[in-house]
Amino acid sequence: LVGNYGNVPSTEAYPATDGNLAPYASFGIGRLNVSMPSVYADNITLKRFFNADWEVTQADADSIFFTVMLQQISSACANKTPGQKVLPFVANLVYDDQGPRFRFGLSPDLYRELHRHALLRGVDGFYVFTTDGYYGRTVAEIFTMVENTRAPYDEMLEYCDFLDHGTPMNFEVPAIRTKGLVWSGLRWKDRCLVRAFTMGPTAKRLELVPFPGTPVVLEAPPEGATYLIDHHGKVRRVGTGR
Repeated sequence: LVGNYGNVPSTEAYPATDGNLAPYASFGIGRLNVSMPSVYADNITLKRFFNADWEVTQADADSIFFTVMLQQISSACANKTPGQKVLPFVANLVYDDQGPRFRFGLSPDLYRELHRHALLRGVDGFYVFTTDGYYGRTVAEIFTMVENTRAPYDEMLEYCDFLDHGTPMNFEVPAIRTKGLVWSGLRWKDRCLVRAFTMGPTAKRLELVPFPGTPVVLEAPPEGATYLIDHHGKVRRVGTGR
């Protein structure tokens, strides 16, 4: 496997984006076979989304980071071609801005949630960015960040057949600050594995057609839920919580 930090494909249909959600021109990854998007909750990103007199809150930071990071993952996965892998660099705390106003990262529970959706959109693994130095992170924060990648990955490995052979079902991303519904899934043979949650305070209704002529309705709670769905439309909740 050969890849390089930040080297990702971009297409007109699924453009790669920067931390400001600005799209890149179309390009490929040449002779490399690993796409490695930089998927960081870098607090310098927040400066682009706030006026000077706006209050900065953790809720706003979470909405911005989750959308930006999921978009970067989704475009890389949507543009993956046969034989290629997607291994994003991930971190939920990168303090490129050292001032106190923007000292926010992505909340740990949403960071874990992001990993579940990344895997259900076709990510093949993760490169955890653990450098400290001028990024201002403590050793404790770094170890916690590693655990918040390991734990959801370990959880999803119960469904390794889906991860190894499934086809992604969705690459849509909610708009920033909308508290929208997020869902991701993999279809494999006659079953689907789907994860759904909302960033809002109350559960939302997800109407889905996982197989032709087979509509189902799922609950997307704030804490998240994972479902197995068969081709007859039988739904079983197999996990909940972040």
